[in-house]
Amino acid sequence: MNNRLNGRLKQSVCLWSSGMELEALCRFLAPLGVPAIDLLEPEQLATVRAHGLKCSLLAGIGAGFGINRGFNDPAHQEGYLAFLRDRVDAAAAGGCKQVICFSGDRRPGLSDEQGLDNCVPGLIAISQYARTKGVSITMELLNSRVDHPGYMCDRSAWGLELCAKVARGLGLDPDRAGAKEANFGLLFDLYHMQIMEGDLIRSVLRHGRWFNHYHSGGNPGRGPIDATQEINYQPLARAVLAAIEASGQDEVYLAHEFLGGGEAALRQALELCDV
Repeated sequence: MNNRLNGRLKQSVCLWSSGMELEALCRFLAPLGVPAIDLLEPEQLATVRAHGLKCSLLAGIGAGFGINRGFNDPAHQEGYLAFLRDRVDAAAAGGCKQVICFSGDRRPGLSDEQGLDNCVPGLIAISQYARTKGVSITMELLNSRVDHPGYMCDRSAWGLELCAKVARGLGLDPDRAGAKEANFGLLFDLYHMQIMEGDLIRSVLRHGRWFNHYHSGGNPGRGPIDATQEINYQPLARAVLAAIEASGQDEVYLAHEFLGGGEAALRQALELCDV
């Protein structure tokens, strides 16, 4: 397999979902030509570099911040910014170009509209800082029906409106700019968005310039991406590629984040999406 996908969309594997220790995963992926491992901690970057691999997305949970506690609550935004600045510094030092972030959960008295507006100042600040380090910030879209009840950034429309407001705050035209120009975009997780809204190919083709990272996973059950589930990944990968080519992005990763199946399932996924 060439794992290039025309040189724009590259494949990766999420460490946490692989069921493998980091060293073992590095030894498995390197001979296959897979360039990166996803969602690593700063202290793990040296290990992947020693195997000739990269980190495609630096993890962003720690110091009390993460999926449930993110940008939508102004009360702890300064602390979250400090945490993410440290992550950006670690990513830049370790050769990683993206750091993940999260909206945080809904709570009583906080509308989705107000939560979105609360996110904007912090995201403008961290995106500006990340730009100085050659790093981008990526907010993940997650499902709130099955895995993450209450998570606010659970629909692409909400995330895209957030991108537009951040872009305007940066002095960009959101109808012309994208994640590359803003140093901020969305992680379009195919498993999560299939649960929340479906219509994946159309979303990618229309809005791909704001999707600067992708995760795979079978639905239902987040199992391996095979014929037992409802997302057909081979044509989907081609549609993702078409969207990326239209958006002009130079390099975007599809990181496999399904559960179970071991090395056989990983090998199958890498071959299936090597189009």
